[in-house]
Amino acid sequence: MIGRFLFFVLGTLLGVFLVLKLRDLLRQATPEAVSEKVGERVGQAREGLGERINEFSETFSAAMKERESELRDALGMEDGSTEASAEVGPVEQTGARRAAGR
Repeated sequence: MIGRFLFFVLGTLLGVFLVLKLRDLLRQATPEAVSEKVGERVGQAREGLGERINEFSETFSAAMKERESELRDALGMEDGSTEASAEVGPVEQTGARRAAGR
């Protein structure tokens, strides 16, 4: 008799526990709960976005200035100059332009 009562109580507790867990899972799957979670994640992503954009911009600007300096050195240009010091010959026409007589 006590064995049956013990199994009845354990079964009841297990059933209540499972019903409560299932209800929590179903509540998390509602559109409101999903939109709330998405809103939280977007908020977290926005927190560091400004800093990351500034860091990228600074890194990009430094790399761009370095590369521009390398290209100016390779072309023999001074820092403020916009024209190359070496003479550049005429550019040859492409085959299509040559055939058209242009």
